[in-house]
Amino acid sequence: MLSRKNLEILVAAQKRLYCTFPELPSFEQRWDFETDGVIQALLTRLGDNDPYFHPRYAGHMSGYVCDVAVMSYFLAMQFNPNNHSYDGGRATTKMEVECLDSMARMLDWNHYQGHLTSGGTIGNLEALWIHREMGANTVICSKGAHFTHKRAANILDLKYLEVDVTKDGSLCSIALSGLLAALEATDVPVVVCTLGTTLNGAIDPLDEIFSLKAEHDFKVHVDAAYGGYFYLIRARLAGRNRKAFDFLPAADSIVIDPHKHGLQGFGCGALLLRGVSESTSQAIYTHDSPYTYFDRRGISIGEKTLECSRPGAAAAALWATMQCLPLEEEGEFSRVLLSCHTAAVKMSELLFAVDDVRLIVREPALDIVVFYIECADISAATRQLYEQLKASGFYVAMADCDISSETGVFREVSCIRLTLMKKEHLAMVDELADQIIRLSKCIADEYRSQYQAL
Repeated sequence: MLSRKNLEILVAAQKRLYCTFPELPSFEQRWDFETDGVIQALLTRLGDNDPYFHPRYAGHMSGYVCDVAVMSYFLAMQFNPNNHSYDGGRATTKMEVECLDSMARMLDWNHYQGHLTSGGTIGNLEALWIHREMGANTVICSKGAHFTHKRAANILDLKYLEVDVTKDGSLCSIALSGLLAALEATDVPVVVCTLGTTLNGAIDPLDEIFSLKAEHDFKVHVDAAYGGYFYLIRARLAGRNRKAFDFLPAADSIVIDPHKHGLQGFGCGALLLRGVSESTSQAIYTHDSPYTYFDRRGISIGEKTLECSRPGAAAAALWATMQCLPLEEEGEFSRVLLSCHTAAVKMSELLFAVDDVRLIVREPALDIVVFYIECADISAATRQLYEQLKASGFYVAMADCDISSETGVFREVSCIRLTLMKKEHLAMVDELADQIIRLSKCIADEYRSQYQAL
């Protein structure tokens, strides 16, 4: 939520904004309705949310939007630039190009094509569409991949195949090897590798996937919507995960979502493509548009995007954020990512030491921790813990997992899911862990008493 200090800066900036075009007659919108009552009603209705912006919220992948992004979006939105054509948003088009250039430099890519999207769903769809247009007809994903890939394959009329996952939720390279060997001669695959699954942040073994290319010919698309920025701190990750990130620059296409760990509001994703020639790209994206692209002094990004109208304000917000927090391995932005990872590792260590708590994965790959209470009714205990944590001022999420507990093997059992993606989470890990441990013990004791009573 915008700090009071930055609110004052924003008010001063708004006053400057009024003077942007001094050669034009003064203009302010005039309407016959009063806004105050509606805004008050809006504020009341916004209260019907969880506090996603607050460090006490550690549920879904909902980080806060950093102040500079909020301020920049608000200011740029009033121009309402459209980054489809250079005519429609010159300033924000240049900002978008600078943002993508920075992301490409992070990956050591000297030559690339790319642009912002509305999020991972569209970015992944567009990547698979590009691969289809270049000859691919089969999509291979792990069972832990986001469901958007199956939807995209259906939309694009591509064959869709799934690969089993390992115990930590990452793609099993042995199973992938067997599947590749069994493909039909007419199958032209693109393998989707996830760096940061939605369930628990698992990292597919990208290094092992690339080793299979010596025997099998396929393209590699990396869905790094959640985990892409962790490339900056790959040296601080566990060995197998570091190896996976080391191979990220070798991917043919990559999706990264600034609206996750990039501190942006939802509606800001990014797609980067490598190895697509200018002529091929031109042939894929070619279209007739006699009513736009008239200003040829700059790039019209929309000439090579699946989406047409895209908010220039999103580019402005991301650009301003990256001015303050550049993508540097030793910079403040990387330290934020490291603090999130450290928070998850610490939380896992604290919970692992508790008799009644079971972790789905012992060591978090990124910053997500999933666990359950070992008892006669795990799902009911999860719901009870969820509500009790909420009542005590901590907001978490639930997720359905397949587990092997002391009482048997169960499918789609409800577990608690913590996403520790705010830099402030590290400072509150002990407090949250204490609450979880205390409440979990009480809930487990309650179920033991019920069992003994029988």
